[in-house]
Amino acid sequence: MVNQKEVSWEELKEKKELLLKAMELKRDNDNRVVVTDSEICGNILTDYKEVNKSVYMELIHLIYSYKEIATTTLSYQNEKYSFLHASLLNGLLGLSQEQKDYASKIE
Repeated sequence: MVNQKEVSWEELKEKKELLLKAMELKRDNDNRVVVTDSEICGNILTDYKEVNKSVYMELIHLIYSYKEIATTTLSYQNEKYSFLHASLLNGLLGLSQEQKDYASKIE
């Protein structure tokens, strides 16, 4: 979607429209629901303190609405995490009981 060699994350995270575009849903070759740019979405999750809060919450909504997105894998600090588990890095997220139940089923 975005050539990240041309645009740094520091610049990109300020561009709400591009972040939303990265979160647009599409189908992959196996007909699974995926986001348009999982790398950018991974950055949104791991840099949650610095990105637009409405963009972050929209991504959280997608994670808790689509199992395929929840189980998307990203690399963070030399570890692999699902989007769902990365969302749990934010201890202040304030998940509903329904979302906590969902997370426990995916693990």
